[in-house]
Amino acid sequence: MTWAARKVHRRRLVTLTALPDDFQTARGQVRDFARRLRSDGYTWEWAWAIEANPRGTGYHAHGLQHGDYVPVRHLVQRWGQRVVDVRALSTPGAGVYAVKEALRVAGYVGKGAQAGGLHDHLDRNGGRPVHMSAGFLHGCTKREALAELRTDLADGEALTWALVPAGHNPPTVAEGRRLNEQRSADRDRWTT
Repeated sequence: MTWAARKVHRRRLVTLTALPDDFQTARGQVRDFARRLRSDGYTWEWAWAIEANPRGTGYHAHGLQHGDYVPVRHLVQRWGQRVVDVRALSTPGAGVYAVKEALRVAGYVGKGAQAGGLHDHLDRNGGRPVHMSAGFLHGCTKREALAELRTDLADGEALTWALVPAGHNPPTVAEGRRLNEQRSADRDRWTT
């Protein structure tokens, strides 16, 4: 989610209220809401998760949205006259602040996983930590987006993950580079 949020200039935190407690019904309502907006001609890409209201009065969905601005009045109409809250997220100039903001928002969207426990969050969300529209990752698969995020965070150098057994020290940066070069050489040898 953070990678996708950093790729756009305008992004919003959206809350949809008064969701039913049955996941399949709630998911259907959220998906229909987004479909209706798209059929109205708006670009609406987002990642969302369902959480319980803090007072135990039902459920709502939080989402991180990018795409067109949609007037709140129209959102409320398309959400069946239920309450919709939309907050623009500021776009700081420096990339590090964008990462911090995206992490904060991603944490807020998935906060049910922390507050109510991971199992409750997964049960409430059909076994997934978060749901994403097809275009939320800008045409990339989750695996491709993660690879790009790793490259972005490594100052352009494509690093790979290393499995480090408990009680062992992770490889140094130099060792990691050597392993990457070795893997690249092995891959090239097998593909030629």
